[in-house]
Amino acid sequence: MDKKQRRLYTTTIYAVGFLQMGGVGISPVLDELSKAFPQYSTTAIQFTSSIVSLFVVLTNLITGWLCARFPKKYLTAFGCGLAVLFALLATIFNSSLPQLYLWAALLGIGTSIASTVSMAIVNEMFEPEECVSVFGIRACFSSVGAMLMTFISGRLVGINWRYGFLVYLGMLPGLLLSLLWFPKDTKIDKSNASASNAPFSVKRLVFPCFVGFFVSMLYSTAMVNVAMLVAESGFVPAEQTASMAGTLSTAFLAIGGVTGLAVDKIAKKIGLHCMTLGFAGLLVGYLDIFFANSYAMLIVASLFCGGAITLVMPHAQVLSSEAGGIKRELGLSIGQIFANSGNVLAPLLTNLSMLLFGTAIVKYRFLTAAGLAFVVMMITAAHVQRQKKEDGI
Repeated sequence: MDKKQRRLYTTTIYAVGFLQMGGVGISPVLDELSKAFPQYSTTAIQFTSSIVSLFVVLTNLITGWLCARFPKKYLTAFGCGLAVLFALLATIFNSSLPQLYLWAALLGIGTSIASTVSMAIVNEMFEPEECVSVFGIRACFSSVGAMLMTFISGRLVGINWRYGFLVYLGMLPGLLLSLLWFPKDTKIDKSNASASNAPFSVKRLVFPCFVGFFVSMLYSTAMVNVAMLVAESGFVPAEQTASMAGTLSTAFLAIGGVTGLAVDKIAKKIGLHCMTLGFAGLLVGYLDIFFANSYAMLIVASLFCGGAITLVMPHAQVLSSEAGGIKRELGLSIGQIFANSGNVLAPLLTNLSMLLFGTAIVKYRFLTAAGLAFVVMMITAAHVQRQKKEDGI
């Protein structure tokens, strides 16, 4: 492809990438939902957000099948369109919590289709070494999108909680650009085409699924627990807890975005050990959180662990696609299923922490996550070194 085509395609891919962290825009609405529907438990209210992740996983089961039967440009536009439809339906029709559950399911389906299919387009249009760079920058836009969605949704909720859902109208550019700029039939580069003739390999798929699952679970641990961590720590006045927790979340996402821009250069230096570095960052960052004695130390911790997701996932996505061989979309879909399952199951770390330490103190959840990060880091390092030996590097 020429430079103009590349620019148009990558712009569209990055615009669609805003939806990658689909459920994050709902988070500011949840507190108001508990007031609007006081008859429901806190768990039931939080389930509104969990439904998005659940339907992302379920839809990923058929994404490969959809890619084989429908043009990817229309699938991507359809996914973005479901997000826009969610914004309108949830804003207008919200008289009951089960009704919002239904609209959240639509958002999960749209997120899954748009995100996974746009990544499949990357695999078909770019060389494998280029894919890491595109996925990395896409992760940057995902982090920026998550920050903007959280910020704008919070401001809209301040006007009326129903308006918080309108933040998903921000997927209109992704919808329009997919229809305008993606080709109906994606072209495959020569070297990429030969790679895609390889058979589907379950053995090669195990590792990217493994790292994708654990980096998603461990990263989500921070995002799920950060508000409770700040409140429990006593590092900030009680009236500033919400805003300071938001600042810490923003720091995590911002570092992830910056790392996404640099992941290609890092990969050229250390190769697949980018993933090892990602888990090492989680280990150091979460230990910093556990031993922190000030809010400043929590911010420092975010510098270490905020970039983990963008150091690991671009490589996991490329590896899972390559493992798919002639069924690249299936390999990518399976990899995404495991990654999104990590998001869904992240709250189980709370139970594991209780089992190990017998306490509900939030910082012990991060200590538990640090232990897991160490184990996964060692496994990742060993696998990458073995792979390098097999490849004669």
